[in-house]
Order: sequence, then structure tokens, then C-alpha cells
Amino acid sequence: MLQEAGEEEEKRYAKVISPVRKSGNLLLCTLLLGNTLVNTLLSIFLAGLLNSWQGFVVSTFLILVFGEIMPQATCSKHGLLVGAKTIYLTRLFMFLLLPVTYPISWFLDRMLGSEIGILYNRSELKRLIEIHVQKHDVSEQGAILDAEDQVMLTGVLDYKQKVVKDVMTRLEKVFMVDVQTRLSFETILDIYKSGYTRIPVYEKSRDNVVGILYAKDLILVDPSDEVEVRTILAFHEKKAIKVLDNTPLNIVFRMFKTSFVHLLVAVHLNESKEMWIQNVDKMNHTLQCPQGVVGIITLEDVLEEVIKAEIVDESDRFTDNLQNTLVPSKRRKGMQRYLELFSYRSNAGSNLSDNEIDAIRLFLVECCPDFSAFRKTSSALLKYIESSQVIELKEEELREHGDLGYCLYTKGAPSDEVTIMLAGMVEVTSGKESFKTVLGPWSILGSNMLSSIRSKTYITDFTAYVKSDYCRILRLDRSRYHMLLDKEQEGDKNLTRSQLEERASMDGNPPELRELEVKTDSDDNESDDEIEVKIDISPRNGRGRRSRSGSPKNNSL
Repeated sequence: MLQEAGEEEEKRYAKVISPVRKSGNLLLCTLLLGNTLVNTLLSIFLAGLLNSWQGFVVSTFLILVFGEIMPQATCSKHGLLVGAKTIYLTRLFMFLLLPVTYPISWFLDRMLGSEIGILYNRSELKRLIEIHVQKHDVSEQGAILDAEDQVMLTGVLDYKQKVVKDVMTRLEKVFMVDVQTRLSFETILDIYKSGYTRIPVYEKSRDNVVGILYAKDLILVDPSDEVEVRTILAFHEKKAIKVLDNTPLNIVFRMFKTSFVHLLVAVHLNESKEMWIQNVDKMNHTLQCPQGVVGIITLEDVLEEVIKAEIVDESDRFTDNLQNTLVPSKRRKGMQRYLELFSYRSNAGSNLSDNEIDAIRLFLVECCPDFSAFRKTSSALLKYIESSQVIELKEEELREHGDLGYCLYTKGAPSDEVTIMLAGMVEVTSGKESFKTVLGPWSILGSNMLSSIRSKTYITDFTAYVKSDYCRILRLDRSRYHMLLDKEQEGDKNLTRSQLEERASMDGNPPELRELEVKTDSDDNESDDEIEVKIDISPRNGRGRRSRSGSPKNNSL
């Protein structure tokens, strides 16, 4: 073992000793015979020089100290070194004593068989690992094992002793869908909120699992089509693979590797009933007798038993499959914000919820450069959004405006409000060629007026009409925005140099650029002879031009 896995010096010494060590019984006979001869000759020699009692005491002392204690103590610490340095002396004695030792060693080889070394059972290996972790003087001699190594190594040794029912998720805690469920937006949203990527599908009762629905299969599904789950399963033909609840985890692990699935359905069979499993050695675990579904087991469950730790990813709601402990809310805050992107499907009315207000603030700060100054001071921006006007237009009201639809902006007309689409679709016509584009939820209209000259009226150079049966928009007043920006910049003036640099680094701008942004109204009185008219269109899917700052705006005009 040291010859292959030891350090370089140990490998060199082991390579020298290995040819002699292979003849284990011959080496043993040589050492024992040589030791006996030396001890006997020493006793006879001292008996001739001293009287009987003196010879007995002196020979015993010399043999004990220099023949037993000193050699064994030295070799226990430096056995490889001593063996490699004395290999030629050992070979000499083996050759000289060969007539006597060879017949004895041959007889031992035939009677006892070849030497197999020291073997440890599972408990002894765990104790050996524990010794390497706890005994620093032992671990320093080789590769050091720490507590983390001990946990993983003992987990590998222990997981074979556990069965499916010890680690599975119980049926009553499994998130499932009915095979007749239609994949509407609400259903897909529930699947997303569950945090699972593999959903067991049942028919009539929860203990009749007929397939597995994969979350990635829903990417191409249009919620408005409301396709049945049964249809998705029919096209993919993903049947549920079942496994007995008393199957050891090492066999389950092998099933995961050979079946190319990461979720198995655990079933229980009554011992009184006859059962048959086709070709267990080839891992075909199709059960051919009455059964009851008791839970599910995933590859992650098995791996957690191997490493003896819970694996919690970014979409998990609970820390373990017992579902007793929720994941800290801070870790799921990003998911809640993401869900606000689709809040327009469920939120209605002229009032904004707290989650909506926070989502709009985040959207403005991240996607609209004019609001980047409020990245650190969110309270003022939240109040600004909360007090802004929300307009909800239903189908009856929209019909009154004819085929063109409800007009949000008219080309050549003055405007003093920025519009954020919360729900519905809007058709925008702009440019000399009357270029048309359709924008949906989370689009910004008229954002360029925020960076235009304050003292001049902003004239829109595009036309926007609502083209959906329902519309919900948020109006942001331009003058109130500038008042809010002035207060923010006034606060920047009162900051120290270090505070300015810290805020600039958080905003992603160099300190000198942030200082230049703190301006008075007199700095904006350029180009008095003309009215500034700018347009910036960045529709969905990356179409359109980039904004002046070089970063793409999200559905802004």
C-alpha cells in the first residue's frame, strides 16, 4: 500500500523491501531463528564469564533492552527506514539460514495459505477514521483527515445500511397534480412556487401515480391553451418507476444510475402477498403485484445520506424532506420579487400592494438609468411610487374608444407623465416611417422626458394606443420626479468624500462622475433655442436600439 499511495520517500523504501516482504513466512522464520540463535549464544557466552545468577541477570537485561525493547520501539516509528537500510544484511541471513527456514516456511505456506494482510470490518474502519481525525500525532504522519472528511467517509460506510423508507418523502407531504389538471397560468404558478422540478402525477387517487411531470416541459406550454397534464405525459411517455420501500439505498443508487431518472416512487407490499420482481440483477424493478404508494425518493435524498448533510438549493422551500423547517425568508426573497413580474395577472384595482411597490422600485432602479440615483435610498422612491396614479381600464371602458383603442400618448402633444405598463398590451407608432411595435407588461413609455431639459415642455414623438381587453398602468409625474431627484442630490452634497465614494462604488459609477451629477438648475439651461425630442425603443426579445448610456433599456420608449 505504501509503495503505491505513500509519500516519495516511503515509496522508495517500500520498493526496496517489497521483494523480500513477498516471502512472508520465509522472512518470519529467518528473523525468529536468527533472534533465537543470538539470544542463546549470548546466554551461553555470559554463563562462561559469570556465575549462574549473574549471567542470568545480565543476559536477561541485554536481551530485553537491546534485543526486544530498543529494536521494536525504533522499528515501530521508522520501520521502513530500518528495513531498507538493512536489506542486504537481511538477505545474507536469509541465504545462510535457508536450509533450515525454507522447509518450515514451505510447510506454513501450504497449511495457512498466502498472507492477506490486515482486513477491517465496517465498524473498525469507522473507528480507524475517527482515530486519524482525533489523534493529531497520527494524522500528521500522512494525509490529514478533518471532521468533514470523517462525516463523508462514515456516510459512505453507513448509507448501505439504510432503506428507502428511512429517507423518502412521505406521500402526504408530496406535491402532486391530477392527470386531468389543465395547465393554466395559476397551475403553472403553483408548480413554480412549489420549488420542485419533478412533479408526480396521479389519477383519481394520490396513491395511483401514473407518471412524472417535468417542470422544464412547461417552458413551451402556453398557459392560455390550458393543455391537460395527461396530454404532456402522453407525448413524453415518462412513466413512474417504482421501488420497494425496504430496498437498500446502494441498490437505489444503482437504479438511479442505470435508469437515467432522478425520482422513484416508493411502494409497500404486504408480506403475506406473493410478489415477483423481474430480473433483480438487471435492475428491472417492475412490480407485478398489488401495491400501495407510500412516498417518493430522489437522487438528492440518497446523496444527502452519503454526505450526511442537507442539500438546499435556491428553489427549496424546506430544509429537508420532513418539511418541518422552512428555508429562511431572505433566501426566497429573490423568488418573491420574480413572481411580481407576473402580478398583473392576479392584481387589479387602483391600489398597489406592498410587493408590487417594491417590485416596481427594483424594476426602475435596475432597468431605468434615470432612477439609478435612488439605488441606496429606497424609502423616498417607494413613497413616490405609492402616491402615483394607477389607472385600470376594463373591457367595457376600452370598447368606448373604438378600433384604435385608448390613447396613452399622441405624437406632437405635450406630456408630463411617464407610463409603466403593469398589465395589458400597447401598440407604439414612432419615427418618420411610422414604425410600429407592441409592448407588454413591465414596459416604460416616455422615460426620456425625465432626462430632458426641465424648463422645456416635453413633446412626445410617438403615439401609443392600448390594444388589449384589459389594461393597468402606473403614471409617474415628471415634476415630482425632479423634486425627488433634487432632494437626493442635495443629500449627496452633504455627504463626506468617503461616503460619496462608497455610494458611487455601489452604483457602479466612479466618484468623479457622481460629483458631476450633482448640478443646479442653471447647469441645465443649454440649447434654449430648440425643444429636445428624444426617443428610445427597446422592445421585448432584444429588438430596438440601445439607450444613450450604452446599456439596453427594458421595453422602454
